[in-house]
Amino acid sequence: MRTGFYWSEECFWHAGGNFAGNLPVGGFVQPMEAGGLPETPESKRRMKNLLDVSGLLAELATGGAERATDEDILRVHPESYVTAFRDLSAKEGGNLGLRSPFGPGGYEIAARSAGLAKQALTAVLKGEVR
Repeated sequence: MRTGFYWSEECFWHAGGNFAGNLPVGGFVQPMEAGGLPETPESKRRMKNLLDVSGLLAELATGGAERATDEDILRVHPESYVTAFRDLSAKEGGNLGLRSPFGPGGYEIAARSAGLAKQALTAVLKGEVR
């Protein structure tokens, strides 16, 4: 049985918005390279490319998934949080708490990521992958 690797290019697009570290850009806080956060689209794409170039990706059972449904997401988060996340995501992004900045479309990217996690767990429980 092979190890599973579930991914989506859409998830690579997650970025922290216009932040420097965990502070919004403005005043004396100036923008940093690559959005100012260590987790950037490029850092995730680089990891996937390294898996591919090394040959490891060919050894994995790869797959994708649909976005998590509202029902799935509301099992974990209160409706007020989901509503605030969606609203900010539809605009310019924002910050939903300490050190959690995101850019436009962040909600949809998070829903895809949650769907991937759900799919991976389902595949493990069915014995399809490790």
